[in-house]
Amino acid sequence: CPVLRSGLRSPLVLLPDLVIERSWAQPANGSVPTRTLRVGQPYYACFVVANRGAGPSGPFRVAGGGLGLTNNPYQDQAGLAAGATRQGCLSYPNTPGAGSYRLGLSADSLNAVHESNEGNNDAVIALTFAP
Repeated sequence: CPVLRSGLRSPLVLLPDLVIERSWAQPANGSVPTRTLRVGQPYYACFVVANRGAGPSGPFRVAGGGLGLTNNPYQDQAGLAAGATRQGCLSYPNTPGAGSYRLGLSADSLNAVHESNEGNNDAVIALTFAP
């Protein structure tokens, strides 16, 4: 604990650290993870978000992006205790055109949580959309 000028010790602050621990895509009509989807097929970008920090997180948002959509999907999350994980999926009703893309996911996309490491919130799913 750091010592303050008055000789009192400041309280130790335990901070959360939110990360996307795992991520995958799956067709909306199936449950098998895949990296290749059909153009026009609805799908999910799924994730496991974890709090690797020493303190609870409070509420936060997990958001997707990187595909040129005007409205990127997101999920608001209740807080996570230290060491806890939670699974979720973001719904994508359509796809971009055929080709290879990188779909980004971000834990705490609104930067609402003060974390011990603010630089490890993102993950990427490499996807191919086939005709």
